[in-house]
Amino acid sequence: MADITIDDLLHWERGLSFQPPIGSTPDEGLERTVSWAAAIRVTAPIIPAVRGGEIIIAAPRTLERIEQSEGLDRAGFLRMLADQPIAALMVDRAFVDDAPSDMKVPLLITNGAFPSDAESVLNRLFTERRADLYGIGSALSRALSSATMSGAGLDALLDAAASATGRPLVLMNAEGAIVAASTAASSDVGPANADIAGIFREPDPRMHRITLGAETWLMLAIRSGARTSPSRDVVLAIELDTTASGEIARLTLTQTGAAIELMLGSGGHDGFGQRDRWNRESLISDFFLGRLASREAADARARLLGIDPAQQARFALFVTSDPSLTTRLRSALADERGRIAAALGEGEFGVLISGPQALTAEVRDLSAALRSLVAQDPRAVLVLGELLDGAMRVPSALQQARLLVRLVQTGAIAGPLVRADDFATVGVFGLLMPFVTRSDLDVGQARGRMTAFATTMLGPLEEHDGRRGSELVATLEAYLQLGGALALAAERLNIHRNTLSYRLGRIAELTGRDLHEPSTQYLLQTALTVRALERAAG
Repeated sequence: MADITIDDLLHWERGLSFQPPIGSTPDEGLERTVSWAAAIRVTAPIIPAVRGGEIIIAAPRTLERIEQSEGLDRAGFLRMLADQPIAALMVDRAFVDDAPSDMKVPLLITNGAFPSDAESVLNRLFTERRADLYGIGSALSRALSSATMSGAGLDALLDAAASATGRPLVLMNAEGAIVAASTAASSDVGPANADIAGIFREPDPRMHRITLGAETWLMLAIRSGARTSPSRDVVLAIELDTTASGEIARLTLTQTGAAIELMLGSGGHDGFGQRDRWNRESLISDFFLGRLASREAADARARLLGIDPAQQARFALFVTSDPSLTTRLRSALADERGRIAAALGEGEFGVLISGPQALTAEVRDLSAALRSLVAQDPRAVLVLGELLDGAMRVPSALQQARLLVRLVQTGAIAGPLVRADDFATVGVFGLLMPFVTRSDLDVGQARGRMTAFATTMLGPLEEHDGRRGSELVATLEAYLQLGGALALAAERLNIHRNTLSYRLGRIAELTGRDLHEPSTQYLLQTALTVRALERAAG
């Protein structure tokens, strides 16, 4: 999905103006991405938690009350914001007049009375615009997919994008010559060679705004991936309406560029031959493997596949020692319901289950496919991943699945079906795995995982203790701490040894585990440690 920028907001809200930090050019900062609006508060914390891209709203009355109660002047307030990854600070004109001369915070300035409901108004606006973009993006994805699958070529692809968004598009080679264009596009768009060269000098793909005569175009470099033939690189351009915001143009450029990139990658020697060879499975595998250059490209790729990136999903990985069996999986898991599946590494086949209605039904289909696979290869494994908060998490889910497969193959956990979120099966590996495979795991998620693990192991005992007033958890703790010595444990608990034996039998029955097994003792001791930490932390 295309991002919303400060420039977009200025087009929507004509009562706002923008002032970049001191020392910046007038236009610098207009392309800053906006996430949400958040107002400052009189009580601590004055500035709400910032994750990036927020517009911080500083109403004049709130600032006055902060100055009176906290003794925080304008300069101190601005210093608090200077290193925060915000998009801008929204203030009134009087704030600007009194601001320090070395101000390093971008400002959105109200040109009239400061609105009392600025936070709710802006967030409602962002929600509505993002909903509009989602609808446009979905329609564009369908149009691009239809045009590409038909094998009609690049011109038809650009026509499909132009029809979906109402803006002309052209595709140029590195010399500025038009390679393909939508029907309504001008035939003399090509910029000077120096402009094209400047676009390709960028180490990372980004959009460039270039004005040619009376027209302004937004351009994006598309590299073909042919290292020996850089002449196959192209530039995609879309004509801008300078009186309107640019979020639709950026969305169109991102999604259409991803479709063209795929088409060029499957073409012949010149990059444009055999354009009807659309390899859907290659498209899917790139998405699964995280090979896309940016979050925006991955988002566009997902939508092109008919995936809502924000929808909950599960990733499943089949692994077989006989790579030829992936062909049978492909047949068994046919794409009749829009299933997203592809062969990955040697003997690997990945499937994405997306959407709440599909999750339960798809698991049954995958389990049936596993049974068929195991009949041919007893060493086959299926890992059903955790519930993801969005399809963009698939690359890390693939990494987790591969890790679990290796644990099955080494005998550390049992197969052939492994559910990554079943702590009863994956044990401590499930507790620690995200710390190995996810670099963005936050503290809240880590604590939630620890709680879920401890509840899986100890929940039946805790429920029994709460209902019956028994002391099974305390009994288990004493038994494990004393290394299984019955006499010492009974003495510590001040109970008869026979009573201890009865309790241990009840614990084994409720947990379904053999307390004499070292692996069971390790799991339960770890769960008790988690509970002790939780109690200590309040």
